[in-house]
Amino acid sequence: MEQKAKTNGGVPSSTFNRLAALERENAQLRRALDSRVIIEQAKGATLTPTVITTDEHLQILEGRIVQLSSILEALTIDVQQRFKIDLADLVADFRDVRRDLES
Repeated sequence: MEQKAKTNGGVPSSTFNRLAALERENAQLRRALDSRVIIEQAKGATLTPTVITTDEHLQILEGRIVQLSSILEALTIDVQQRFKIDLADLVADFRDVRRDLES
């Protein structure tokens, strides 16, 4: 133990190891903070005000709804096939649970 203390400048190895761990953690936190700053800047850039009409908003929303509906349908089919689940039974079970929770 004395030999390790000598090689660490007289600092006990436990203290030296703790310092090294804190320095690593500090570096990780600095990288995370730098990343967070970049993310916030990107979010700010995407939130710059743009002027679009209500109809354009509706078109965007409708397009997204169609995309999400397609994804949901594909997932439903996949779950049914993988687990051999009858969707009608699943919906009935869900309604039963919901009714029990509401009463």
